Amino acid sequence: MVRPSDFASTVAAWLQGEGFRTRSCSVCSSRPLLLVRGAHSTVALHLVPTPRSSDAVLPARVPIALSDSFATRRQTLVHLWEDQWDEHPRIVRSRLLAKLGRSERVMARQTVARRIDAATLDAFLVSNHLWGSTKARYRYGLFRKRDERLVAVASFSARWNMRREPGATARASHELIRYCSRRGETVVGGISKLLSAFAREAEPDEIVTVIDRDWGEGGGWATLGFRPLRRLPPVTFFVGPDGRRCHLGAGSNPHRRRLPPALQAEASEAEGEGGDALVERRLARRGYFPVSDAGAERHLLVLAPPAPPAPQSAHSPKYR
Repeated sequence: MVRPSDFASTVAAWLQGEGFRTRSCSVCSSRPLLLVRGAHSTVALHLVPTPRSSDAVLPARVPIALSDSFATRRQTLVHLWEDQWDEHPRIVRSRLLAKLGRSERVMARQTVARRIDAATLDAFLVSNHLWGSTKARYRYGLFRKRDERLVAVASFSARWNMRREPGATARASHELIRYCSRRGETVVGGISKLLSAFAREAEPDEIVTVIDRDWGEGGGWATLGFRPLRRLPPVTFFVGPDGRRCHLGAGSNPHRRRLPPALQAEASEAEGEGGDALVERRLARRGYFPVSDAGAERHLLVLAPPAPPAPQSAHSPKYR
């Protein structure tokens, strides 16, 4: 029997206080899981304490293996990281409650879709999305008709010409970068309404998006017409002495916390000398330990069928 960590006990106590029935179990070399009975199904929580020594670091393969196992059985698994629970308590708790079927339902027909500015998008995402905000070319919001309250947002990239096969006609492709609703609320039909508003204006041939496997396999996207394209590798962060995760590498997103400049320089030098293993050893000496998510999956929504390949003429090499 796996002895529950303080983190696991805290999560279980909160869920029980919310009226949910829970029970502990262990799988995959005694990884602790908390099974929670929701309104419509059971959700498994993989509870991952923040590592405070190299011995406590969870191998990157473990979250992936667990996600694959639950996906095969068509069961919902959420990887719940202690550092995110501590740093974003309202967002994490809201997402868990939504997974368990407890959130206020707002019908999309009760809203109107409109373009919003970057400041409005950033403020909403920072308050409601675990990944925060990022740059986007197109920004939309859903406003409740009765009081003009913003209840959901979506952001999209600029257009790029995509050829998915050699010789194929270039297609107008965009990325759905972010979507989320207000904490504590689920907008039924919200993403469909925002996709439609964007499609009317930008006239894309296709839209791609990335599904965070830490929060399940994103089965709801299939009902919108999205299909899986490819699996993306896990991202490794480093949790410092303050218990907060940092990104390794440079970047311009102000909402992403980076390693202190001196540590970043040391990590870059170590990467050139000995790769990831040396980076982890150097940062561990400074009290920074790696955590790796379960990866992500890129999905594709085709809005306009691809053009058939151009017929080859008698003068093409094939007919010579």
